[in-house]
Amino acid sequence: MVLADNPKGVLVYRDELASWFTGLTRYSKTDATADWLQLFHARPLSVDRKTGDKLTIAIPHAAAGVIGTIQPVVLARAFTRDFRASGGAARILVVMPPPRQKVWTDDDLPAAVAADYEALVRRLREFEPATDADGRPVPVPVRFTPAAREQWGRFVNEWGQKTFDAGEESDDLAAAFSKMEGYAARFALIHHLVLRAAPGGATIPDAVGLDSLEAGITLARWFAAETERVYAALAEDDSTSRLRAVADRVRALGGRATVRALQKSNGRKYRTAAAAEAALAELVAAGWGAWEEARPAGGGHPLRTFVLGPTHDTSDTRDPADEDGEAEVSDTRPDTPEETTDLPGNSGRVSEVSCVAVTKPAPGDRPHSEGAAGASVGRGRRRYRSDDRPHELRG
Repeated sequence: MVLADNPKGVLVYRDELASWFTGLTRYSKTDATADWLQLFHARPLSVDRKTGDKLTIAIPHAAAGVIGTIQPVVLARAFTRDFRASGGAARILVVMPPPRQKVWTDDDLPAAVAADYEALVRRLREFEPATDADGRPVPVPVRFTPAAREQWGRFVNEWGQKTFDAGEESDDLAAAFSKMEGYAARFALIHHLVLRAAPGGATIPDAVGLDSLEAGITLARWFAAETERVYAALAEDDSTSRLRAVADRVRALGGRATVRALQKSNGRKYRTAAAAEAALAELVAAGWGAWEEARPAGGGHPLRTFVLGPTHDTSDTRDPADEDGEAEVSDTRPDTPEETTDLPGNSGRVSEVSCVAVTKPAPGDRPHSEGAAGASVGRGRRRYRSDDRPHELRG
C-alpha cells in the first residue's frame, strides 16, 4: 500500500543493508528480487493479498530507491549467485570511500546554505505528475536538446565498447557497466531538475541540456570506477586484503609514510617500529610502492619514506604535483576513449535511452524523476560472476 499511496516513489533507507537483503526472502516462499527489479524501472507491479479490502493491488508505475551501508564480508554473502544472475547486483551502485582519520572541526554549515538547500528540496518535492484520462498519475518523457542528444550518441557508442571489453575480464563487471549507461541519463535528469528547481530555473529549457548530460556522464564514470575497485577488492584473498588495509592507511596519510608515521597512525596494531616497517616492506615486496631515502642536510642516518605506487583499482591518489607528502587525496577518473560520431537510432528521449521516467510538471512546469539504488561498502574478498550481460534498454 505504501507504493500505491506514493506515485512519486519511495526511498528505503537502511543503516545496515543486510536487513534489506535478508528481507528479499524472509516473508514469503518466493524470492522478492523480481519485484525489486520492476521497481528499478518504475514498471507496473501487481500484489496479491490474502486479506484486506483489496485482494489485488495494481500499481502502474511503482518506483523505489534503496540506500544504506554494508560490511564487505556481509555484501559478499548477499551477492549470491542467483542475485547476480538476476541482475540485482548490477543495479546497485557501490562506493568504497578510502579510510580517513577522524578529526574534530569547529566548521559548521552556514545557515544560509542550509536554508537554500532546504528550499531546493522543498521545491523538488512540489513537482507533480501528469494524469491520464482516468485521473491516474503518469510520467512523461523528457527529451535531450540537439547538442545533448549528439553527445549522448557518442557516449552510448563509447560505453558500449567499454562494457564489451569489461566482459573479457568479468561478467559481473560487464553487467554493472551495462547499467551505468542508464544511470548516466538518470544523473543528467537529476542535474537538470535541480537546475530548474533552483532560483532562476524558470529560464531553463524543458529538455535536458549538454551541461546536465556531461554532469551525468561524469558521475556515471566515477561510479563505474568505484564499481571496478569494489569488485576487485571483493575478489581478494586474505593476503591481498591485508596488503590493501596497509595501503589504505598509507593513502589516508597522503600516499607516503615513514615507519614512525605508520606506527603512530595505529599504535594498537603496530606496537613496535619493527612491526610497522615489516608491513611497509610487504607492500614493497608486492610491488605496491617503493622506499625513498633522503639524507638530512646536517648529516646522520638517511630518512626512509614509503611511497605508495599507482594501482589499477584505486580511485583516490595523492596529487603527483605535490612533493611534500602533505597533499590531500585527489579524485582520479578513468581516461575517456576517443569519441565516435555514430548515433543510436532512437527518438532521443531520456526515458527511452536510459530507463528514466519523469512526471509531467504542475503549472510550475517542473518534472519529477524515479529513484535508484545505492550502497556504501568497504573491503572484502570474493569474486563475482553473472549472466546479466548488456541488453537493450527500455523506457
